[in-house]
Amino acid sequence: KTQGAQCVFNYTKEDEKTVILDYTNGRGVDLIYDQSAGERFKSQYAYLAEFGMIVLYNWMAGDPQLDLDTIVKEAWKAHAVRSFSLHIFDEKPEIIHEIRRICVDRLLKGELEPCITAILPLEEARRAHELLDAGKIIGKMLFSQDAAALFLGRPGRFAPWPPRKQEQSPLCKQ
Repeated sequence: KTQGAQCVFNYTKEDEKTVILDYTNGRGVDLIYDQSAGERFKSQYAYLAEFGMIVLYNWMAGDPQLDLDTIVKEAWKAHAVRSFSLHIFDEKPEIIHEIRRICVDRLLKGELEPCITAILPLEEARRAHELLDAGKIIGKMLFSQDAAALFLGRPGRFAPWPPRKQEQSPLCKQ
């Protein structure tokens, strides 16, 4: 909520359709950012408002599973789906360089505070993959405590692992 969200929930513990439709009084949402896609993708149409849009990026759970039947049945709501990838800049490295420069500047000024769930030594890379695969990481995970502290300008501020609360690391604002 500190990032501006009005309604926050854990989709692994709560039914997202129920939470969203209850919160919006049945209207649905105007915009969904989906980095997973996969099998869950088509279920999002059920809680997208009329003229709403889904923005796909990353596709972490695989290709979006959508059939023509679903598209036709939902067409009356005039939904839109947009897909985005930074790979559109692969032939323009100067743009990627500028985006990175802006992001790092904002991080160093404290204008961006990423949610860091865990900072692990590089020797624990295997464990890190296991945590990612198990869905235990919310936000970012960094390797090498010394490098992470330097990069973030916060020496000595490390996340204990596992976090005290399953949902939130002490480095993530509530």
